[in-house]
Amino acid sequence: MVTEPRLNRRNSCDTSDMSLGLLFRLRSCMFCGLTSARISLLYFSSIELTIH
Repeated sequence: MVTEPRLNRRNSCDTSDMSLGLLFRLRSCMFCGLTSARISLLYFSSIELTIH
């Protein structure tokens, strides 16, 4: 019975750390997605310019 509150505390800390980690991962994924989208747009626009 003594270990239950300790486990609950650990779980609450882990969930908060995981939520922060997920936020950072989402931000990094969004940043990478935006940069890759910009690069792909520049790449395709340059291809269209060279074709036309």
